Formats: sequence, structure tokens, C-alpha cells
Amino acid sequence: MRPGPTKTLVFCLLAALGGIYALDWALAAGVHHLRTGKFGAFNRVNEGLANADIVVAGSSRAVFHYDPAAFSAATGWSTYNIGRIGAGTDITQGILLWYLNHNRKPRLVIVNADPGSLNASDDYYDPVQYTPYLRDDGLYGALRTRHPWIWRSRYLPLYGYVVNDVEWEHYKLLKSLWRRPPPEAYNNGYVFDHDMAWKTPLDAMYKKARRLDYSPDPGGVSDFNALLQVCQDRSIPVIVVFSPVFQPYWDLLKGRQKVISELAAASERHGAVFLDFSVFEPVAPDTYYFADPTHMNTNGATVFSTAVAARVKELLQSGRLGTVPDGK
Repeated sequence: MRPGPTKTLVFCLLAALGGIYALDWALAAGVHHLRTGKFGAFNRVNEGLANADIVVAGSSRAVFHYDPAAFSAATGWSTYNIGRIGAGTDITQGILLWYLNHNRKPRLVIVNADPGSLNASDDYYDPVQYTPYLRDDGLYGALRTRHPWIWRSRYLPLYGYVVNDVEWEHYKLLKSLWRRPPPEAYNNGYVFDHDMAWKTPLDAMYKKARRLDYSPDPGGVSDFNALLQVCQDRSIPVIVVFSPVFQPYWDLLKGRQKVISELAAASERHGAVFLDFSVFEPVAPDTYYFADPTHMNTNGATVFSTAVAARVKELLQSGRLGTVPDGK
């Protein structure tokens, strides 16, 4: 006897649902299989293998500007960079909470500050990079505060991998299951392979800069204070660093002095040290050190990381942030 149309439909639906869950499982397996690239760096965090003395947190300016090797060389302390491209302050808080849930407490956290660190945003760039780790309540809770729809990525199979997948990560993850993973571009979370020359036309840059206003807003200020509070609650010393911006661009931005003043005030409220490297020389005035107006290339990152690491060592030796290990 042939099955009726209802049974056939039910069978097809169940088969489709099974296929969706199977594909979701395959994508998750692809993520956790990776040992290189951004997922490889995050897998070390998720598996409790980072366990660094110094943790660097922030957006793309963190992941491109802070070379852990420079900080380890200066202090003798292990260093890990958990910066993420497109991460706003709220997302940075979630990543830090997730890190702390899986790794031992660091001896120092360095928070990179951006021109937009005090501006709340509903943008959520490249959500696929967080999807495999949303079972962590720290990461999920912080993301959901400003992105309430994130529950779909946590609970609906495939949703978090294919919706707003700006870099076709779902395809790369599937490919990683049967092909060699991409070459390593990360060193303890830092993107060391970004030796990009300046290409931005200066006239277009100046025109754009004159339209931008980064004056702090209440939501952004609240997000930044919440990030620092995470460390204060756990008695983790914090250094807030405003890394260099191409100076002619920075000088045109509205609200820049308000940003610096509020970052300094927020740092003081939470017992953190604030270091303003926004116009750090010789880097800030020279396009040789930049890939674009707000992101340094390897040339700039090397000079900047060395300078900040030396400053961190001075602060450690002063006793304000702990002590440098013996022999350093």
C-alpha cells in the first residue's frame, strides 16, 4: 500500500529537519576542528588554553595593534589578544566575560579605546564568529543586552551560521572538514599578517572626517563603564589605551576631546590607568604606519606595541599594577 500524501509530507519535513541539524552539527564540528585563523584563536579561549597573564581586549584596533610578543618580551608575562573585528564595547565585554569563564584570571587587562568606544551601536558585524560559542552565558548575556534577537543564533540550527554571514564563513567551515585549514595569520590572537600600505585618498578622507561626530552618548558611556566594572569586580588591574589615529584625520573629528576626557574619567572611576597614544609620534603623523585612518599596519603596530609594552613594564615596576616576575 502506497503512503498517503500526509505521511509523505511528514517524512519530507522530518528528513529536511534532520538535514538542517546535521549541517548545523557539521558546521560546529568545522569550527572546533580549526587550529588556525580567528576560530583557532577563539577555540583556545573556549577550551581554556589561553590562560594569559596579560589580556588585550577591544575591536579591530586591538587585534591589529597589540602584538603579544612585545608585551611578553618586556614583562616576561604571557599575553593573549581577544580583540575582534567589528566588536563594539558591549561585545568586547561579552568576549571578556567568556574568556574569564574558561581561563584563569589574568594579572592585567589592557582595553583598547576607539574613537567610537563611547557610542552605543546596534551594529553586529560578522555574527558567525560568535555563533559557535553562544552557549557561554557571559558572551550570550552581554550580546543579548543590545542585540535581543541573538537567541536565534543560539537556539535555531544554521541561523547563526548563514544569516548575515559577511565573509562566507559557513562555506569555509565546511571546507575545513575535508581540506587543509588556512595558513596561520594569528599569534596569540594578534593578526600579525597585516602589512598593508595606505590606499585611502586624502581628499576623500578629509571630507569624511569633517562629517563625523564621536561625542559620547549615554548608552556608550554606560557600556564602557560596564566593561571596566567587569575587571573591578574581579580585582583585575586595567590599563585603558587609546591607540594612534592618523593625526590629520583625528584633528578633524568632532567630539574627540570629549571622548578622551570621558575615557580618562571612566578609567579613574574604576581605578584603571588611562594612556593616551592617539597622537603618538612618530606614528600618528605618517601614513607609512597606517593601512587606513584608524588602523595601523604592521609597521605602526610594531613601534606602538613596543612603546606601550615599555610603559606597562614601568607601571608594573612602580607597584601600581603588581610586580614584574623575577629577572625581568
